[in-house]
Amino acid sequence: MEPEPEPEPEPEAAVEPEPEPAPEPEPEPAPEPESAEEPTEESQETQAAALTVGEAEGGVRVVFSEGESELPDGARDGLRDLAQRLLQDESLRVQLLAYAPGDESETSRARRLSLSRALEVRGFLIDQGVRSTRMDVRALGNNLPEGDAPPDRVDIVPAER
Repeated sequence: MEPEPEPEPEPEAAVEPEPEPAPEPEPEPAPEPESAEEPTEESQETQAAALTVGEAEGGVRVVFSEGESELPDGARDGLRDLAQRLLQDESLRVQLLAYAPGDESETSRARRLSLSRALEVRGFLIDQGVRSTRMDVRALGNNLPEGDAPPDRVDIVPAER
């Protein structure tokens, strides 16, 4: 008697991986508002003065538009240069002294606005590779020395260790 042939194993059901969900589309940036007005001489001066060297050696001043905390485009190149200096010399530290105008009744608002500005500058420098531990933020609000202008600014000054 011949041995009975072994039954062929049944093929296992193939398990297909579940399809991954499609990535969500990137939101499109909002279109830039078109300005019907020509840039005024004052706005051109503000852009040109967005970044100036402060009184302290190696200091930088970022001038903001009134009431705004968004980093002016004119300040980016100068801040990149500052970031390169900080990256080249690990012993350097900076202090971000932020100001905003306002009278005594607006002290809280001025301090919040100055903090927002300092954090914008700090965030930009961090994006350039500067460690946050090398920057001290001081939101001084409307505590400006008498006659010190412009009030809408962040001064970046070398700090002692």
